[in-house]
Amino acid sequence: MAKLVSIYSYNHPEKKPDHTKYQCKLYTDLDTAPEDLRDYVITACELGLMGYYSDGITYKSEFSPNEIITKAEVVTVLSRMLRENKYAGTEEFRYHSHILAIYKAGIIENQNNPFMKETRGNVIMMMDRLK
Repeated sequence: MAKLVSIYSYNHPEKKPDHTKYQCKLYTDLDTAPEDLRDYVITACELGLMGYYSDGITYKSEFSPNEIITKAEVVTVLSRMLRENKYAGTEEFRYHSHILAIYKAGIIENQNNPFMKETRGNVIMMMDRLK
């Protein structure tokens, strides 16, 4: 996911990475990511899209680069791409507002199963709908 959003941002430069976010290089598990993907992890963080708690501001100590990503997490990243932290929620309801906003924007077709595993194909389709 970090690679997909990084490449998307290169092709849609209205959102630029903030290279002053030094915390993006301090994830304790960054070295567990494949070496060719580490720069994408840092870029996704510098874009303000991944590696944060639900408030969209507080950095996590771990990025979890090898974890499976869920629909709710993908939708949160896409929501942040469009509206930054406008739909940030509490930790208890961290995905709800993002899912509703992305659903209303027509980027996802339903709000069901937010914790299902998401596929690259679906992520690319959703990113295409961002345009």
